[in-house]
Amino acid sequence: MTNIYSKAWCWQHKGEPGELILKDFKLRDLEEDEILVQNSVIGLNPVDWKLISSGNPSWNKNQIPGVDGAGIVVKTGSKMKQMQIGARVCYHSDLTQQGSFATHTIIKGNRCMQIPETLSNFAAAAFPCPTLTAWQSFCKIPDLVNKNVLISGAGGSVGYLLTQLALNAGAKVYVTSDVHHHHEYYKMGVVKAVDYKNNNWNHEIKEILHGNLFDVIFDTVSGAHAASLLPLIAYYGHMVAIQDRVAENTLPPFT
Repeated sequence: MTNIYSKAWCWQHKGEPGELILKDFKLRDLEEDEILVQNSVIGLNPVDWKLISSGNPSWNKNQIPGVDGAGIVVKTGSKMKQMQIGARVCYHSDLTQQGSFATHTIIKGNRCMQIPETLSNFAAAAFPCPTLTAWQSFCKIPDLVNKNVLISGAGGSVGYLLTQLALNAGAKVYVTSDVHHHHEYYKMGVVKAVDYKNNNWNHEIKEILHGNLFDVIFDTVSGAHAASLLPLIAYYGHMVAIQDRVAENTLPPFT
């Protein structure tokens, strides 16, 4: 490889993102199935700051965090000739490898997607991790056709994508989000959007269900918040808690 030097925010120890150190380093040679991306925009996801805070068994000093990024392809491995130099791509990298918090990132070619001309690098860099999270959550439920589905915290990226997946699958979707999102959700086809800041939102939504409960709840907030929603689940219903595990089923018949 022609000598290419990169700048990167490097992890030193368990701590806060502000404790990363900016360093220069020489890029290694590409393997045959890898590409080199010159980053234009990098994504910041919960998994990034969680790992910066807690570390990872495979991380050593000067690990480069970051799973998502967007930029242009500047070099390809011998088996990646189908990737054009100069192509705009976004990617989701391997948490155990050097990541996106750098001017350049080496990734496996199968971890990137070409960016459509109509999409900005900013939007593309924010796409991979939230979309993968939404898709994995969606795949936990076998069938959503005509099911009553609540997506809690739909105003975030994961909830926004989950709402679209559930609607596309034929579900009757209800969401909680800030009110400024409601108009867009109604245009999508959501049955009811409620303001999570309203302390009585759960009573409001139960009235709309006319005595029924939810077949599925996707919670994007926290384990404690997900546990508080368990009384809204119907018999044979499902809870998918994305941010944390529900330690105990608090419904009396199942404790």
